[in-house]
Amino acid sequence: MATFLLVNNYLLEVPEPEVVRMMEQLASGEENQESLGRWLAENSVEI
Repeated sequence: MATFLLVNNYLLEVPEPEVVRMMEQLASGEENQESLGRWLAENSVEI
C-alpha cells in the first residue's frame, strides 16, 4: 500500500503499528474498503 501511494505522489503519515492495526482489522472484517479509503485520505499527504 505504501508503494502504491508513493508511486501516486502520496505519503502515509502514521506510525507502523497503526498501519498494522488497520490491516488486521481489514482482514478480520472489522473494517471495510470504504473505511480504509477514508483512513487513507485522512492519513496521507501529497508529496
